[in-house]
Amino acid sequence: MGARRPATAAPAGPAEEKARRRRRALIAAVAVAGTVALSAGAWTLSNALDASRGRSSAGAASDGTKPGGSGAGGSSSGAPGATTGPGKAGGGSTATDGRTSASSQGQAGTPGPPKPAVYTQQWLDDKTSVNIKEPTRQENAKGDIRFTCDGGKYAGDCSLVSDTSVMNLAFAKPGATFEDCRALLGRADFGDAEQRRLPLAAVANGSEICVKHPSGDIALLVVQVKATAAVPRVPGFLTADMTVWRVS
Repeated sequence: MGARRPATAAPAGPAEEKARRRRRALIAAVAVAGTVALSAGAWTLSNALDASRGRSSAGAASDGTKPGGSGAGGSSSGAPGATTGPGKAGGGSTATDGRTSASSQGQAGTPGPPKPAVYTQQWLDDKTSVNIKEPTRQENAKGDIRFTCDGGKYAGDCSLVSDTSVMNLAFAKPGATFEDCRALLGRADFGDAEQRRLPLAAVANGSEICVKHPSGDIALLVVQVKATAAVPRVPGFLTADMTVWRVS
């Protein structure tokens, strides 16, 4: 007997070929749909992870911690809620509750000149004097500033004198201030009688006289009228507007 020949498949008919093409198209469609679904799933997962990380960072910021910090409520190197570096204005640190360090307070809290008290038309003669402290007008010759004509070498040789305060003419432009008078008399010696006497020979109407009391109070006399004696033993007088800056 001879060897058998392998069986040969019969050619597919038109209907079977059409069914095969339909199956191949269906398989291709399923493969494409799977790829799209896989890509969409990966994108959604990535977005979800990013959103989760964003919520974690926001939560850490809201309770005062920083990512990578070493404790709740603050950073790893500083106290909770405080700036440890120097402040911008005063060189000190600034806390979140508005308090400043001593260095910035010292600069911002530097006191200015005291408020002035003004006394117009103060009268001085041989029986009336003026005090720096209240009450300023004294109906006797015992106040801080007195007017005297001591019958010296020349007629009308009159002076302002004091047992307590030093005084000097302000030779700068009119309108002397607290700072001007304080600088003028900053090194005055209260124990020197010559610095507690001001001859009026060089004083005219409108002259400004700075006076410093031992307490630190500063006075400015602006002369209105100076009437010294024309002949010996004839009384004179002086009127002045007085401004006092009291520091005590």
